[in-house]
Amino acid sequence: MGLFSFFKKQKNDTPQPSPYPDITEAGGITPALDNALQNIQSAYRCVPEELVMHLAMPMAIASYGNRFVQVYMKRERRLYLFEFWQNGLCLAEGYISHLVPVAQTIDLWLSSECSPDDLVDQFPFIAPYDNSTFKEAAKQVEKRWDFYCSDGEFPELQTFFHLAAQDEVLSQLCPYTSLYTLRFSRCAEFPFDSEGMPDVTPKAYENYAFSLEKSKAQAITLPPDEGEIFVVIINRTQYVGEGNATTALQLVKSLLPPGIKPIRKHGQQ
Repeated sequence: MGLFSFFKKQKNDTPQPSPYPDITEAGGITPALDNALQNIQSAYRCVPEELVMHLAMPMAIASYGNRFVQVYMKRERRLYLFEFWQNGLCLAEGYISHLVPVAQTIDLWLSSECSPDDLVDQFPFIAPYDNSTFKEAAKQVEKRWDFYCSDGEFPELQTFFHLAAQDEVLSQLCPYTSLYTLRFSRCAEFPFDSEGMPDVTPKAYENYAFSLEKSKAQAITLPPDEGEIFVVIINRTQYVGEGNATTALQLVKSLLPPGIKPIRKHGQQ
């Protein structure tokens, strides 16, 4: 199951009760997971909630050293997805409907040098994350960046293309364009996976490309920039801020989910 397919919204005209009444009572996924960690007498706690509230989906993150765990909630029914990361690479993932087992796996992952196989052996609801096609997908992404940087079809985005292609984070995401807008995908081929990802549009085309919800946005205040101006949005219509290519790149990176998964082929779990 792909992570962001996991979070696709489904239409439902009839209001449904929340499958997470305990999360609501605790005040969110972060305090609820902290409670679970405390109950098993773990020394670890989540990253403060205010540091992840700008992301497009609710999540909790617990980290120590070069390891961390991300925990998400499935929207339509009670199910937690959690991922185990080390040195920027996702190594294992799990699914379960209760937080206490999640807390137990987090405690083991952060308190020891256990391997993904150790997690799988001890917790049957965890599986290793397959990175076997990463190199093939990465080659496809590199070709797409080369194409956009050398092609003259999108002159208004060239400044940002060249800067992003040299960035160690954005260059690992698959670029594609739609209505003068540069978007980033976690998948190296169509259908692209850009759910919850920021977009970049030249200032001159912002009104043509999309209808911004500026009145609802809490835009980031930035000093005036020199050079071509780019508008950064998230969730397709929510205005975040604007600036030259350097500023826009910083904004985009600040909106990426922490520890974003390596680029993958379509259909890879």
